Formats: sequence, structure tokens, C-alpha cells
Amino acid sequence: MIEKIKKILNNNKKINAWKINYSEIKSCELFYVLKKLEINRATQDVRCDVTIYHDFDKYRGSSTIVIEPFMDENEMVKEIDKAVYRASFVKDEYYDIPSKSDDEMINISSNFSDKSLNEWAQLITDAVFEADVYKNGWINSTEIFLYDTKNIFINSNGVFHEYKKYSGMIEVIPTWSKNKEEFELYKNYEFSSIDLKRITAEVNEILLQSRDRSEAVKLPKNVDVKVLLSGRDINSFFSYFANQLQYATVYQKMSMFELNKSCQGKSLKGDKLTLTMSPFVLESSSSSPVDFDGIVLKNEQIIKDGICQKYWGNQRFGYYLKQEKPTGMIPNMIVDGGTKSLSEMKKEPYLECVSYSGLQVDPFTGYVGGEVRLAYYFDGEKTYPVTGLSISGDLEKIKENMFFSKEIISRKNYSGPSHIEVPCFKIL
Repeated sequence: MIEKIKKILNNNKKINAWKINYSEIKSCELFYVLKKLEINRATQDVRCDVTIYHDFDKYRGSSTIVIEPFMDENEMVKEIDKAVYRASFVKDEYYDIPSKSDDEMINISSNFSDKSLNEWAQLITDAVFEADVYKNGWINSTEIFLYDTKNIFINSNGVFHEYKKYSGMIEVIPTWSKNKEEFELYKNYEFSSIDLKRITAEVNEILLQSRDRSEAVKLPKNVDVKVLLSGRDINSFFSYFANQLQYATVYQKMSMFELNKSCQGKSLKGDKLTLTMSPFVLESSSSSPVDFDGIVLKNEQIIKDGICQKYWGNQRFGYYLKQEKPTGMIPNMIVDGGTKSLSEMKKEPYLECVSYSGLQVDPFTGYVGGEVRLAYYFDGEKTYPVTGLSISGDLEKIKENMFFSKEIISRKNYSGPSHIEVPCFKIL
């Protein structure tokens, strides 16, 4: 299939460059209602994304299409001709695509290959339901997705990469019953390597949080305390800093950061931020040794002790900024731990937010806001769960005074402090 596509692309005189992202995906998917298996599905799929580049005047237009495995050669030719036509309306400033290099791909470590997907699925099921032991709480539904993917990247400049990638995701909805009323939360746990004990611990945690949600009360009015951010959306908080240093943000003159200058202001009272973009984080299903343009990825420290070190981003905008060797789109963030332990953070009154309807961070303005479904309020004497509140703030004002926990977590596309202490959030 790939050779046939390459032949068609090379024979089309209107195509000046091209790339192919090809994947063979095996999956195992389980769907439970309570502890009853409703659907057990195994799939094998092929996905082939083809991007063509068409140069005209001073522009480079591009268009991406999906070539299906059932297409014959004539159908492929027609789809590729359509892509060329669409690209002729795209007036991007000219840019090169990556060329062949001697960079070696990082090895993505995973224990997925130790067993078949079906075997892992059963072990993961057992690990999930090992936590389902409470009288008034139970797992209402569980969905388990496991993927084994063979990836091939090729472009017209001679770049070729082939690599394996494993990923998994568990979605759990726990329910807790109190006084004939039921309370639900949601858990999404992603991973690229399997830790069965960690899975049980994650499910147990969300079950206990659903219990606390059933006991939660309204926060007293006019509470003014520091906020501790935690939970699965904590990575959103740091995405603002990463986005400000992206090539695209800088090129479009939307970045407020400058290299070799502080990104945390001139009167820093809190912890200094050190942020590294990384192709691999243990719990990240986004981990990859190369990006969509075929650039080999490696760790890139973009902020050290609050000082901006370098820009990062994709091939196109790296070319526009005259970067000799663009970093590529690196999928994960690693943030260094801070100076305070969690116990130190909790000595004084606080509001610890653990479950959100969605923690929103504007990547350009730094506005932070979200509705909190579950938090823990410590009034100086006792701690109790609260709900029905929202938080908001401006990162440009917050960044000088935030503290990071010494404790580290690995979650989604993030490895870093488990908690962020923020003294000046607005609590509504």
C-alpha cells in the first residue's frame, strides 16, 4: 500500500513534497456495566494519512487526506488530485519539510509486550474491580481500551521511521449512595506501561472521592484562603508556560515571554519554574519518539529556574523563525518539584481542589477558571469536603507567588508536582 502511494505521489508533477503517516492498530476494548461484561471487542485497523505540498508563486499550500486500505489505485489517484486542488487555495509562507538526519529515536519503554492485549485486559479488569469493595459505593461502568500500534513515517526528503507504540486508557464512573440519592464522578486514567497496583489505587481513590462528594457541603461565603490545585487536570496549569514559548505563538507575536528573561516576573516570591518538554512520560499515551512531521524528539528544557531558555515547536514555524534544527512538537511536560512538602502546604487554612468539570487555562492570556465538583476545605481546625464552587485567576498575577509540592506525580502528558499552591485565586 505504501509503495503504491509513493509511486502516485512521485508521478504527480504538481506535488513538490509529501509525507506519509501510516499506522497498523490492534486494539482490545472491554465495556462493563457494574461487573457484567457487555461488549468485548478486538479490532485491527489501518490508518494512512497522506499530506501533500504544492508550491505556487511564493506560497506553499498543503492538504492532508486519509487513504483507505480498500481503495484501488484509481481511487487513490483521485483523492490525491483532490488534495492538490485544495492545497492550491492555501497560501502559507514557504517552508521546508524535515530532511534525513542521524538523530536516533528514543526508546519508549513499556511492559505491554510481555503479554497479549487480551491477557492484559483480564488482568486490568481484575485490578479495577479489586477496589470495588464498599457497601454504599460501587463502580457503575468501566471501559478499558488497549492499543498496540505499528507506526511508519516516510517523506519525500528520504526520512523514514518505524516504531512500536503501546497505550491504554481506563474510564471509570463510580457511584456512591447516601440517603437514597446517588452521586457520580468520572475517572480517566491513561498509560503507556501497565502497573496493576497503580490501577487499583487510582480506582480506589475515585471511589473514595465519590463518597466524599456525597458528603460534601457548600463552602461558607466569603472564604479567602490559598488554593491547592491537584487532580487529573493539573497539567493544564503548566500548558500556558509551554504555549508561550512555542514557535507559532512567538511568530504570531502573541507571546509575552522573551529568551534569557524571567517568565515569572521581577518580584518572584514563590518557587522557580523548571519545565522540560519530553517525548516520553510513563503515564502518557501521547508519548512518541517522532512527531507528525517526522522530527526525532528529545528532551528540551525550555524554562530553567524561571528563566526562558529556548523556543520549541513544529517544523513549519521553526523554519519561519530561522531555527537551524526545530525541536518538533514534543507531547509531554516534565516540571521539577518545588520547595514545600504537601504536609507543609496543609499547615494553614486551604482549599484543595481535586475534581473539576474542567480546569480551563487560556493559552494566550493566562486566565484560569473552572467549576470545582469536589474540594477539601481546611478552616484551621477541621477538614471537610465541599462542592458547588468555582475558582478563577490570572496567571500573569499568580506566577510570582505560586509554590510547587516536593511530591511528584505522573499523569496524562505530565510529570511534575502533585500540588500547586496559589495564594490569590478568586473563590466563588
